[in-house]
Amino acid sequence: MAFTIAYRPTFVIVDAYNFFIRHYVVNPSMDVNGDPIGGVVGTLQGLRKLVDRFKPTSVFVVWDGEGSAERRRSIRGEYKEGRKVRLNREYDFNTTAGIELRNMDEQVVCVREFIGLLGVGQINPAGVEADDSIAYLCSVLDGRKIVVSTDNDMLQLIGPDVDVYNPVKDRVLKGEDVLKEQGCLPSNFACVKAICGDRGDNVSGVAGVGPKGVVKIVPELATEEDMGLGRVLDLIEERAYTPGKKENAKAKANTKAVDITNMRGHIEENMRLVSLRDPLVSPDAARSIRSLATDKREFKPVSIRAKMLNDGIQLSDDFDRQFMMLASRTSLWLNGQRKNEE
Repeated sequence: MAFTIAYRPTFVIVDAYNFFIRHYVVNPSMDVNGDPIGGVVGTLQGLRKLVDRFKPTSVFVVWDGEGSAERRRSIRGEYKEGRKVRLNREYDFNTTAGIELRNMDEQVVCVREFIGLLGVGQINPAGVEADDSIAYLCSVLDGRKIVVSTDNDMLQLIGPDVDVYNPVKDRVLKGEDVLKEQGCLPSNFACVKAICGDRGDNVSGVAGVGPKGVVKIVPELATEEDMGLGRVLDLIEERAYTPGKKENAKAKANTKAVDITNMRGHIEENMRLVSLRDPLVSPDAARSIRSLATDKREFKPVSIRAKMLNDGIQLSDDFDRQFMMLASRTSLWLNGQRKNEE
């Protein structure tokens, strides 16, 4: 009697710039010439740890595409304005802010070249933000998806086959974690965020209103899946006034609910900025993402070592071992994808 074991692939999807910046900020590594290279070294070491921990079928590193913020800036011009990268150390190379930024850009170019040699997929369709590409990948890849990011925007993607891994906390977050920490189900998190705003993306919310305050007004956010912003705002409007203690007393206002109701149009616009449940991906971009995800990629250990030597970067002798095994798993998966298409 033959037994067949069903194989369910696992995909690690990395929020690339979020991942890189974290290492760029904290990693003090220098190359052999004394130039900062911590973003590259930290990102490569971090990717290796992810491959070692999750043993994925394939890894996708997702970047913002060229002109990626323009669609949301057409909704609100100040979207993502004023973002700054702050180092938690001082480089001793008489740098200016401009030189730091140039160094950061050079490190991004370098790390992308390295990733291209590791057999890891890179996704960056023009006009699409990384968050939207990640959301789209989660919707089309058949298997377990592990999104790697410290950005809480990703919490809304959590579901039966999607987890979020926070590398700073070294935690895999699931639906119950979102419920415990945010007070709502992941499918309702975007509604809460639209009301409260997102300082990191320069999306203003209702002043003085936090996630716990929203859930206090609408406790259904913790129990009903996919409520939708319209229903949430309707309930808040209904609950903006509560009867007084005496039957004939004047209605007593729930001030937070009133404030939310008065900003309904702004909140609805916020939802278009923060929601990833319906990612801003055009049909052309969707085809590009699917193509990039299934493109044949090659693990090139000799080229990796040559680039390390050329760029003055030192990594462990067994650095590429995990990527060699990843390349084998990815190759089998890609071959299976092509057979399914034939």
